[in-house]
Amino acid sequence: MTTTTLESFIPPSGDNSPALKIIRNCFTDSTSNEYIGIYGLGKEFSKHYAKLNQIRFDRALWVENAEPPTESAVSWAWLVIEELFKVEFVPNKIVASAEGGVAICFVSGDKYADIECLNSEEILGVISNRRDRPSVWKIEQNTRDIARATEQIYKFIKKTKTGENASKTAWNRQ
Repeated sequence: MTTTTLESFIPPSGDNSPALKIIRNCFTDSTSNEYIGIYGLGKEFSKHYAKLNQIRFDRALWVENAEPPTESAVSWAWLVIEELFKVEFVPNKIVASAEGGVAICFVSGDKYADIECLNSEEILGVISNRRDRPSVWKIEQNTRDIARATEQIYKFIKKTKTGENASKTAWNRQ
């Protein structure tokens, strides 16, 4: 079993991330820097931040015959995960994209959604009920549009058969 260190959580853009302050609380002390995890969502998100960092360097996580994720794609994916952290919406997985970049994925029954931060500098949102043609839209590279996309995906994933959201969201609490 490999030890995860604090340095493995630092985003490509540096260590000024608000989420990184929370992640720092996952470590025993500054001398060992050994990851011990925290309770609740912090632990879930810590796992995703670590996976995103692994995708940067681990060729085994890259899709065969696809471009490896660029630092820019990883940085945008980091910002998407930060936005998800703010509203307590945990993705199911983080993967290298077949289109070159990073995909943040959500699955609930027959519902699938993702936000893809591509090497081409595009950010795309995708939702699918796995029966009809997927809905794909471009997300502008700013936190406001990323927040809108995460809300749209949340509402799609959490929508019940009666049309009501399954639980209260951070968007409703604001």
